[in-house]
Amino acid sequence: MNDVLEDRLIDLFERAGGAVTVEDRLRLVGTGPMLEPVSTGSRPRPWMLIAAAVLVLGGAAGVAAVVRSDGSPDHGPVAVQPADPPDPLYLLSNDLPGWTSGNGSTGLGSAGSYVGIVVGIPVGEMFLDPAAVHLTTDPPDGFSTDTWRALSVDGGPAFMSPEGEMPQMVVTQQRGPMWLTSSSDDRTVSRIVPAFEALVLDSAGNLTLRSSDFAVIAAYDIMSGSTGHSTYSEAYGPDDEYVVVETVSGEVPLLALLADRAVHLAPMTVNGAAAWHASGIDLDGEWHAIAWEISPQQSVLIDSHLIPFETVLALAESLEVVDEATWTAATS
Repeated sequence: MNDVLEDRLIDLFERAGGAVTVEDRLRLVGTGPMLEPVSTGSRPRPWMLIAAAVLVLGGAAGVAAVVRSDGSPDHGPVAVQPADPPDPLYLLSNDLPGWTSGNGSTGLGSAGSYVGIVVGIPVGEMFLDPAAVHLTTDPPDGFSTDTWRALSVDGGPAFMSPEGEMPQMVVTQQRGPMWLTSSSDDRTVSRIVPAFEALVLDSAGNLTLRSSDFAVIAAYDIMSGSTGHSTYSEAYGPDDEYVVVETVSGEVPLLALLADRAVHLAPMTVNGAAAWHASGIDLDGEWHAIAWEISPQQSVLIDSHLIPFETVLALAESLEVVDEATWTAATS
């Protein structure tokens, strides 16, 4: 284990107690969440729309297999593009007293291409400091050895984007003719460097995870570049709670979007459907997000700052599918 990863693991496991607390809260929500009064806090941004723009960082690489160091496959959920585009998805909260919706908008955008994996440090069922590693044939848009800072990373030349040039801090590394690229909201290079150094890219384009300290959370091979329908709305609670609700129809690397920002990433369920709980602390305070597919190729992501996880989960479980006219009338 290199010194950077060792130092990072010491810090992570000093925080592991807090991670376990979050996990315990996930188990307790079945007893009936309470909507607690909270301050409004900072307004979240359209997460999927901004993060998706960052994900399209270079040319697609083609299929990248992910294997363990012993050669056995180690795939998480693998994206498969459907034959027909999915229908638009409109969601509203139902049977949650005092909650209303507003500030709705819709759009169309390219789902882009995404070939890569999401890795993290496993602690029980949770993953700490997840990192999404994107494999491309080209460096990120705007890359320049003149303006990007060189980093000391095993495996090949690596660089970090200049402050303020992109919505997130981006790290990229050349591996032969290919590039590994990852981004992070907290602008902490030490979250990305160990993930890069844990991966080996062979001449056939296979990514091998050679470190037992990491695990592959998901693998994606999205080559569609299709156009998907998206919605954005805001849900307001009776005590000034504020939650963003986003949907996207089409193939979306949800865990890659979450990994760019999350410190903790844990599996959970929403009304029986497999989902992920992402959480962390940024300049605006503690935040929680929940992401899942409500049906194949119809993704949902909700998040908010300074609101208890139980409240966010209660809203997630109250969402129901409505038609466009009903959604427009409620969110206008």
